[in-house]
Amino acid sequence: MNKIGDIKKHNKQYAGTCIWQACESCGKERWVEMRHGIALHPRCCRCSNKAHARYGSANNMWNGGRQKIPSGYI
Repeated sequence: MNKIGDIKKHNKQYAGTCIWQACESCGKERWVEMRHGIALHPRCCRCSNKAHARYGSANNMWNGGRQKIPSGYI
């Protein structure tokens, strides 16, 4: 079993060095690509997406428009 802080050279996904690290939000452990001794992604994909998800006028790409009601009609 891997312990937090373990480092290995090559992973199937990444060509560089990887570190076994826990997500800072949920604590899920996974291999993370490392560059210059620092992990590139402190959060797992799911937590990162939650942090960036903004809907309606809170989204940077919002340009007005119409919202759907829960039943699917506009």
